[in-house]
Amino acid sequence: MIIVPAIDILDCKVVRIRQGQVSTAKVYSDNPLKIAERFSDLGVRMVHVVDLNAAIRNDDEKNRSLIKELLESFANAEMGIQLAGGIRSAEKAEKLLDNGARRIVLSSIAYNDFDAASSILFSGGKERVVLALDYDDERKVRTHGWARQENEKIEAALARFHSTGFSQFLLTSIKKDGMLEGPDLDTLKSLRKLFPKELAGEREVRLIASGGISSEVDLKRLSEACIDEAIVGKAIYEGSINISLLSLYNH
Repeated sequence: MIIVPAIDILDCKVVRIRQGQVSTAKVYSDNPLKIAERFSDLGVRMVHVVDLNAAIRNDDEKNRSLIKELLESFANAEMGIQLAGGIRSAEKAEKLLDNGARRIVLSSIAYNDFDAASSILFSGGKERVVLALDYDDERKVRTHGWARQENEKIEAALARFHSTGFSQFLLTSIKKDGMLEGPDLDTLKSLRKLFPKELAGEREVRLIASGGISSEVDLKRLSEACIDEAIVGKAIYEGSINISLLSLYNH
């Protein structure tokens, strides 16, 4: 398992929010590029960049120049940029991949326009396209900035989208997000059992855990549950996970 540090960007600043609520935003830096460079210096393989303005406010413009600068700065670096937030068209997805994003994360588009999502997957390739499945207390998928509950539980969604060709899934417990109370291990373990690590080739599923990760103990438990990647944000910025662990979990 590797740690993927998160850089959530709101109004060109690095922030963390709780349970998707912008009103809870806490600013940690006004220089996202400097934060990304620090992670790169620590040997991080991938950093998870979220454009919150695009994701929550449907505003693609506010962080556009900053996102472009980030992609250009790391286009040829060992550390890749995984970009999420407001990717709602095939045109935008293609442009981000062409401009240097190592991976992009799709979400609502998979429910709004599956043909477009499938087109992005086909053109970008399964190694570069991740599907985010965010779920609530009822284990039902939520989309549109978590405002809409889909009539599908996380287990069914994972199986269905895998059958259509997706192989990388970003799994976020809304209840746990930004709370530093530990990940939703029960759900993650049950999802891993659907697609055991010993499956190989075309059937392999890469699970990326997000939400609530607060300590090295949490990281060890996720690793023991055969989770492939853990996205960590607030715990790094608050110091509850020592930044030196990034080197340990990226080899």
